Amino acid sequence: MYVVAVIDATLMSDAVRAKALSLLSTEERGRYERFYHDTDASLFLFGRYLVRRLLAHHSAQQSSDISIITDGIATKPYDSGR
Repeated sequence: MYVVAVIDATLMSDAVRAKALSLLSTEERGRYERFYHDTDASLFLFGRYLVRRLLAHHSAQQSSDISIITDGIATKPYDSGR
């Protein structure tokens, strides 16, 4: 059975936004700060936060220990390999 949730990333609480910002790498922080529209920045931030939380939930790692790396032509994110 699957559960589907629809979440408006622009409605993040200040506490969740602060936690999500604390998890960003230096590269991700720079990318986040370059977004022109607040909605795009919020979607990027919440997406990275959600990926880290889901990976942490399904592994033995903490959210803060997960490094999301982008490289290559399409710059698709992936975990550092653990």
